[in-house]
Amino acid sequence: MSHVYKPIEDIRDDGTLGELKEIMRGLPDGGQHPNRTLAFGPDDMLYISAGSTCNACDETNRESATMLRASPDGKSREIFASGLRNTIGFAWHPDTGELSERITALIGWATKCSRKNSITSSRADATAGPIYMATVR
Repeated sequence: MSHVYKPIEDIRDDGTLGELKEIMRGLPDGGQHPNRTLAFGPDDMLYISAGSTCNACDETNRESATMLRASPDGKSREIFASGLRNTIGFAWHPDTGELSERITALIGWATKCSRKNSITSSRADATAGPIYMATVR
């Protein structure tokens, strides 16, 4: 996904979307990790996960392996967090507002960049296999 679209009109009575308007373009290619998660944060900004292009490498696009924070109209964006190999989902804690991302691999698969960052990880569910939640700082 290199573009982000939003519906120009609300969902129609028949459940279909109206015309779409492009609000952002030029997002990095996800390479081996092309999935994207989009969500509005408690600050009403749009957060977008951008996967790494490989398992352990030096990225050529500074927006790869990041969480991006963008204005709702898509006119501005910044890197909110980096070193995030393959964020498929993320959420804000309802009480603390702390942002956590879902790491879909063993911690040992971290990118070179994430080894430099302070990422606190814990098992989200002891029966779920190698799935972790990491606090994004």
